[in-house]
Amino acid sequence: MNCLTFQKANAQCIEKGKMLIDVYYGYPNLFTQTLKSGYDNTIKEDVKISGIGPFGAKYEYLLSNKVGIALNINYANSIVKGKGEDYNGIVYDYKVSVPRFRIFPLFNFHFATTDQLDPYFLIGGGYGSFKMNLTSDDPDFEEESISGLGNVAFRVGIGTRYFFTDKFGANLELGLGGGGLLQFGVTGKF
Repeated sequence: MNCLTFQKANAQCIEKGKMLIDVYYGYPNLFTQTLKSGYDNTIKEDVKISGIGPFGAKYEYLLSNKVGIALNINYANSIVKGKGEDYNGIVYDYKVSVPRFRIFPLFNFHFATTDQLDPYFLIGGGYGSFKMNLTSDDPDFEEESISGLGNVAFRVGIGTRYFFTDKFGANLELGLGGGGLLQFGVTGKF
């Protein structure tokens, strides 16, 4: 006689119709790292190279328990500051900044999801701006803004989210393309 039947519930931390919002910081800023590694400091010792980001946000809507469509928005900037002398021996400040803004859809493919862990593969592409701004306090310097050759951004990678509660968690992603090789941040689920 089979009077009692026990079935194990297979709970998942994500499900069809849910929305996820990730806020993240990416590391490293590859453009800034390239500038730093390519700079020969024997030429000018007063050059400073710095960067901001990439930082961004993703909104994902789950079409099913395994597939989500997302919108990724991120920003990064690389800055080179230095001093230069004109032919009269007057020293001026010079600055080159290279801001990048990207917005593109992603498809996330979720696998091996548990009640707290959400691993996924991702792929996406869309718009990316790349601009170089040259400025100086030299009155004879002609400020310039040069746009990049293409306005394309893409990302492919693998990531995971770990939910501490039903609504809040952390995210970690490894990928190529807009947003840094490694992204980490917080996640909200609605």
